[in-house]
Amino acid sequence: MASGASVFQHATYLRGMDTLMMDMMADPEMANYILNKVFNFYYEYYRRMFEAAGDLIDVFALADDLGMQNTLLIGPEMFEEYVAPRLKSMADLAHSYQIKLLLHTCGNIELLIPRLIELGVDILDPIQPECMNPIVIKEKFGKNICLRGGISVQNIVSRGTADEVKAETRRIIDALKPNGGYILSPGHPVLQDDIPVENILAMYETGYQYGFYSGKQVMQ
Repeated sequence: MASGASVFQHATYLRGMDTLMMDMMADPEMANYILNKVFNFYYEYYRRMFEAAGDLIDVFALADDLGMQNTLLIGPEMFEEYVAPRLKSMADLAHSYQIKLLLHTCGNIELLIPRLIELGVDILDPIQPECMNPIVIKEKFGKNICLRGGISVQNIVSRGTADEVKAETRRIIDALKPNGGYILSPGHPVLQDDIPVENILAMYETGYQYGFYSGKQVMQ
């Protein structure tokens, strides 16, 4: 995997999220200047990496949080103007080297998923069950995009018993695994230090027991 790039989130670190969002509305020239500084660097950095070692890389991961717990950080119009063209360029770059594009974006981004598929996102990470119903997302979009996540960190892995973690992990695997296109993962891939170790083990041991695909089950 090649990871660490961004087309939106890292620009918020440079400019400040509130200031960049005001720029996007009131000063598009400044917003595009900041966004292009980040995008142009990452595009060329990873293009050189893929040129040198693309045959060793399966997945190119972008980290661009676009959602809050209940809605989007920016509206679809702002996404279309500022994020979509840069995201598509990154997807096209990855695909030109036969590399899959994974987009990490937390929160409730269900409204954007059809557009993310059109732009070339291959893997969506994470499916955060506190924000989106993993089973509904699988039913709506599972034929067109690979899903990663689905195991509740906020409510199950951090607060439940090991048996509850096993039961929830099995439930999500049973719902999201059929016909391929699911990668077992917690609902947020970064596990904090308040999570009992036995719960982490319970989740992944259940994954090893029930989560493997046979050759006939992978996505077409």
